[in-house]
Amino acid sequence: MTHGHLFLGCAFARQVWFGVLDRLQLGDLTPASDSDLGSWWIQQRKRIDRGSRPIFDCVLLLISWTLWKEHNTRVFGRPMSLANDVVDAAIRDGAEWAEAGSSRSLLLVLRLLAFTCFRSQVLYLSLLFS
Repeated sequence: MTHGHLFLGCAFARQVWFGVLDRLQLGDLTPASDSDLGSWWIQQRKRIDRGSRPIFDCVLLLISWTLWKEHNTRVFGRPMSLANDVVDAAIRDGAEWAEAGSSRSLLLVLRLLAFTCFRSQVLYLSLLFS
């Protein structure tokens, strides 16, 4: 298995990419299955305004990290997760990153993501004022 297949080529990875990016209203940036991760990243960054590029970079790293962890889960024989569960895990990991000191802009994006993901006004407000 190549890194290209692991991160972009397999159908499961594409579901995760689309799931996270779609919740950020960036579903049209979902990589094609035959994309090279580095080339795709640079190409998509050009489509995003300069101020939002660090957030996009964090989201890319977040999705890649989450896919890697799911890969390891499968390699070591633990039960596989559904794509939606991995998307939710990526969002939770992102919230933890933000709480651990990542950029304030990432925290705001993740708060928005939590609101759209969980559709909970109460959760959104608790995150907004935490």
